Amino acid sequence: MTTDVLLKENERIDDLQRNNYKIIQDPNRFCFGIDAVLDIDGRVYQENEFDVIEDVYAPGRAVMPVTQSINGENLIVKNNSQCRFSDRVNVSDSDYVSNIMQICNVNGSVCVDSITNTDDGIDIQGVVETVIMYVSQKDDAPFGSVRSTTPFNFRVDVNGMTAEGDYNCSIHHSLMQLNYNMSGNGEIDIKGIIGFDVTVCRKIEEELITGIENGECDMEKYKSMPGIVMYYAKHGDRLWDIAKKYNTTVSNIKQVNELQRDEIEEGEALMIVKKI
Repeated sequence: MTTDVLLKENERIDDLQRNNYKIIQDPNRFCFGIDAVLDIDGRVYQENEFDVIEDVYAPGRAVMPVTQSINGENLIVKNNSQCRFSDRVNVSDSDYVSNIMQICNVNGSVCVDSITNTDDGIDIQGVVETVIMYVSQKDDAPFGSVRSTTPFNFRVDVNGMTAEGDYNCSIHHSLMQLNYNMSGNGEIDIKGIIGFDVTVCRKIEEELITGIENGECDMEKYKSMPGIVMYYAKHGDRLWDIAKKYNTTVSNIKQVNELQRDEIEEGEALMIVKKI
């Protein structure tokens, strides 16, 4: 049994509870201190493994399995992927260039606009919203900021996925790295890496055996079956299916044929003795 804890914070600055934060400015150190309250969405997942009964029969008796339909999920992929992005912010057409003395910080947030399931993958589209904070030459406004928006497109490969299938996709993203550089001609180069934590499960519906009902056995049919049969295994055969077909047991087949294994090979000859 394993326990996986996933924590996701709201990436957008607008999602801050604005009534619960304050900005502290220190003009001597050219830095900001922010006290804020973030909403955190926490999920705890527990994975359990258990045995289920796939089939049931009894030689010489008629038994009917009682089934119940349940909905579940089959894990297809769980991985971490990275998306690189870059942008060049042009501020030459404004008065920012003449006022910027030094870039002191660059903050960014990831906003996913669309997630589309396709054949063998997931297409993710969104933008990175960047806020560039700088020290200004203006005495009445020692600090300033420039905002930019960088679009990105990213594909997560999921083998076996179809566009029409029914899936449960959990995608968590975070801004892992953000770099900046003040270049000439009033341009600021921005580069970064977005991390994606992707979990894809296929929704399935299974019939589970929850009980057994006794039925009436067709004794005439049972008696008419041959007592001994020479059977040649076909591709995909299992001892269970062969034993069920000829009203015997797996242990009886293994004993008669002196088998030490549960697997059989295609073309292997088996002597089947009907269970009395």
